[in-house]
Order: sequence, then structure tokens, then C-alpha cells
Amino acid sequence: MSTYKEWNNYLTEIISPSTNNTIFIKFMLLWMAYNEYYNNIPNTSIYDSDKACSIKDNQLFSSKYETIKDDALLEFKAIEPFSGVKERRCVVNCKYNQINHKRNAYFHAQKDSFEDFLRAIYQIRCNLFHGNKTPYSSIDKKLVSWAYKFLLEILSQDQNFQLER
Repeated sequence: MSTYKEWNNYLTEIISPSTNNTIFIKFMLLWMAYNEYYNNIPNTSIYDSDKACSIKDNQLFSSKYETIKDDALLEFKAIEPFSGVKERRCVVNCKYNQINHKRNAYFHAQKDSFEDFLRAIYQIRCNLFHGNKTPYSSIDKKLVSWAYKFLLEILSQDQNFQLER
């Protein structure tokens, strides 16, 4: 089944009131709000990935990150990695193949800065928005759930992000 057909089926299912499978939509809406937020931060970068990481120097957000970092790393590591790897250490940049590791967003014990965390979430966003995630993959669902949970936790430090969990 093509990704388009899978997404079409997913949208049909979530319209049903008996379905509680909305994590992809929740993450997309959270990202839209976040996109508006970071685009209003003075930043000279023309790259969206750098703009998305512009909150890395915000004391309120970075302090919150330090309190959740261990949990974020532990949960991220537990999400099944791609074939042949023991534990998850990155989000693969699906725009490039797995051989070009330089383009992956690494997030693990030796690469655990707030910026590394934000880049991993940004890569999940890119893979989702550009068609490389599917609503019927348990791994994709876990990655998007992880990104939603921890990004919302960070952004909730600002009163503008008191969204429903």
C-alpha cells in the first residue's frame, strides 16, 4: 500500500469517534504552533532546521530540558532502531540513505545537548511532513509519540504552549 493510501485510511479512521489514534495529528498541530513561535524569534539563519533550534539558548527551555534529558534519552534509546543496530542512537534522515550517516540527527549519551535533542525532533518532523513516516508503523508511531511528549513538555514552560496532553 502506498503511503498516500495509508494516510488516507488513517484520516478516515481518526474521524471516527471510537478511534484514539491521533498522535500524528497532535504532533503536526504542535509543530505548527512551534513553527510560528520560532519564526518570531530574531534569527539570521535562512535554514528552517536552525530556526527550529533557536530556543536552545533560552534559559527557561534549556533548564526544563536538563530536568527531562535522562528520561528523553532512555525512552529514545528504547525505540527500535533500524535493522542491525542494538539501540537507537539517531533519527535517520530519510531524504538521504542510511549510508550517509552525516545527515542523521544523533541523540545519545555522548550527543545529548539541548540542540541535539531539538535536531532529533526536527528530523522526525521532516520525515513525517515529507512522507517518510506511515501511521501504521509501530516504530514511526513511537518516534512521533516521543517527539510530541518531550517537545510539548519543553514548550509548556511558556504560557503560550499550555496545550492539552
